[in-house]
Amino acid sequence: LIAYGRGDVNCSASGSLQPAGQGWALMPKGEGDCRIPVAIDGNSIRIGKPPAACDYYCGPGATLAGKSFQRTEKGEKAVDLAGDPLC
Repeated sequence: LIAYGRGDVNCSASGSLQPAGQGWALMPKGEGDCRIPVAIDGNSIRIGKPPAACDYYCGPGATLAGKSFQRTEKGEKAVDLAGDPLC
């Protein structure tokens, strides 16, 4: 996922979803301590407050906390800012 702050500052992480308590967590690839809380409601995903171990994934002034994403009908391959595939 990529979440933008002001300007081009962003947070970027890719990994897998795993069950976490009553919800889910995004587990970035290669991480042990970072678990990004995720709430899924129908076609909507909302990011909770990640722990400090996840700060690495965000540039200065950008945050994942409180961001939400909507599923779209047209699927496109996810790419990073350089145009490389995320998965």
